[in-house]
Amino acid sequence: EATAASALAQAQLLLERYRRRKPESCRFRQGIRLGQMAIIDTICAKLSSAMAASYDQILQDAVKGGEGAECAYCLDSRGIQITSTHVRANAAAGYRRILFRPAEAGADLSAKEYYLPLEAGLERYITEPYLSQATGRKCITMSSAFRASDGQRRILCVDISAI
Repeated sequence: EATAASALAQAQLLLERYRRRKPESCRFRQGIRLGQMAIIDTICAKLSSAMAASYDQILQDAVKGGEGAECAYCLDSRGIQITSTHVRANAAAGYRRILFRPAEAGADLSAKEYYLPLEAGLERYITEPYLSQATGRKCITMSSAFRASDGQRRILCVDISAI
């Protein structure tokens, strides 16, 4: 009984923490939807009309553009990364470069939160804030499916600072 009571108390504590954080998270994500989805639309339009060999340059330009993107990369329909992870220059500074590393082309990201909903049929998804493995900073990832010029389904992932 003591173990069950302890587990119940812990579950209630976690539920209370979730309830306190959820409204803040929803407000943050709504602001991202309103203010940042244009980034995804613009990049997807460029990628859709480009050859795959041009993807890295398009993504590099996107993170340099100062529009809020900290990282950008593309996945194939199976969740395998097909581009480099392009990171804004000031996004991964100091000690973070030692502890955190961007994923490289060929990485299997099929278990990531930003990929699974798109595999299930959604066209877009925005994650809850989390600690980026690429930069060590708190971010959200916006992912969006697009049709490549060769007709293949691809997924654009853009990390935006959650600070």
